[in-house]
Amino acid sequence: MLFEFVSHEEFPEDDFIKEVVYFTITSSPYQHRVGYVRKIFPTGGMRWDVISASAKKNGKRATLEGYINDSSFVHKDILKFLENRSWEPMTRSYAKQISVNPSNSFHQTQEKDDSDEKIPF
Repeated sequence: MLFEFVSHEEFPEDDFIKEVVYFTITSSPYQHRVGYVRKIFPTGGMRWDVISASAKKNGKRATLEGYINDSSFVHKDILKFLENRSWEPMTRSYAKQISVNPSNSFHQTQEKDDSDEKIPF
């Protein structure tokens, strides 16, 4: 299974959603585009979850669509990918890939050069 960063966006005006990350999950022969939001709780705590809400940005509500998987192992690997913020040094390219081996341990693969710019959505 391979995770590849697609895009990241913050919502500083919203009271409930801090940010959204879209990434691709590839498990041959299938590929899925996935979106997760970082939710803000009234107590100040935050957690990542699949997108199932709308967020306020530039004074307007934006609908964010998501993905739900049926595997707790995949969910745990996704949370590791998000919590480690592995995409941050690479936000202007799509080069950083994260691989999950069959024992469900998480490790980074070497970087690759994608000279063709991909459209995030």
